[in-house]
Amino acid sequence: IVTTISSPLYKGVDLLLKTAKLMKDNLGLEFEWLCFGNVEVDVAERITGIKSSDVNVFFNSVASAKVIKHALLNATCYVHTSYIDNSPNSLCEAQMLGVTCLSTNVGGIPSLIENESTGFLFPANDPYQAAYLIEYVFNNKDLNLKIGRQAYEVAIMRHNKEQIVDSLLSIYEKLAKTNCD
Repeated sequence: IVTTISSPLYKGVDLLLKTAKLMKDNLGLEFEWLCFGNVEVDVAERITGIKSSDVNVFFNSVASAKVIKHALLNATCYVHTSYIDNSPNSLCEAQMLGVTCLSTNVGGIPSLIENESTGFLFPANDPYQAAYLIEYVFNNKDLNLKIGRQAYEVAIMRHNKEQIVDSLLSIYEKLAKTNCD
C-alpha cells in the first residue's frame, strides 16, 4: 500500500493509522504501508495511541519521483486519506500509472474517481470501510487490475496535454469573442 501525505492533521494520518491497526489486528492481511512526505508521525501516534511500526506503516519522508514511481508500480493500491482535498496530484499520478486508488469521498475527489469503476471511495474518518476496501482489493486481483486499467484510461484522457491546450484556447476564443460583441 502506498500513500503520499503531509503533516496537517486534515490530511488523515490518523485515519491511516486506525485503518492499518484494524487490518493488522482483524484481517490477517500481510501488508506494508509505505508513506512518503513530511509527516509529524509522533503527533498522529500520540493522538491515536497507535505506533506506526506496530501496524506495518513506514514513513519515508520526501522521496524522488523515481522512488515514488517505483513504489507505486509495485503496490497493490494507493490510498488517499485526506479529510479535505480538491484535486490531489498524488491521486492523479497513481491513476496515470494504472494503480487502483482508494480515497476518502471528499471535495473534488469524486470527480477523479468513479466509485467501483476507476477506484473506490469511502467516507472520511471511516477506517472500517477503508480497511474493508483494501482487503477487497488485495483479495480480488483481477478486479484490482481491471480498476487500475480503467483509471489509467480515464487519467490519460483527463491529462492529455493537447486536449487541455485546445480546450483552454477554445475558452479564451469564446471569451474574447464575447467581450468584442
